Amino acid sequence: MGKVTGLFIAAKPGDPMRTVEAVRAFFNLGLEGDRYHYGRKHGDEVCHGVTLFSEEAHTKANAALIHRGIGPYGPHEIRRNIMIAGIEDMTVLVGKDFSVGSVRMRGIEPCEPCMRPARLLERGDGALFMINFAGRAGIRAQVLTDGEIRLEDEVRGA
Repeated sequence: MGKVTGLFIAAKPGDPMRTVEAVRAFFNLGLEGDRYHYGRKHGDEVCHGVTLFSEEAHTKANAALIHRGIGPYGPHEIRRNIMIAGIEDMTVLVGKDFSVGSVRMRGIEPCEPCMRPARLLERGDGALFMINFAGRAGIRAQVLTDGEIRLEDEVRGA
């Protein structure tokens, strides 16, 4: 289906996302060293997972932003964990089990963009970011098995 082309984690909310070559994933907890590992809160929701987004969708959203004189946003700047090449519409994984390398996951729900990246990077109020990343911001997934995820790992369907 696709392959991992980027891995990003941040230790605390608001910290810059760090690019890593590999990361450990833990059942029902998420990625080691990431801000949502061990069920940290995102607003009023407890997050037990990871976020995945499409390299192709990211490129298209950035093209629209550049056309409007804003951006581009680097893959680490949109505050998602795993960038995947080869799956433009990540919502095809919602409600399904799939593998990222040796790690099994279940697609939970689409992620909607928020204003946080634009605010953290001081790029306006975030409205244009939200408009251009709408439908392109990826998905949340639950980790079903422990394992390591590495750059270039394959993403395979159920």
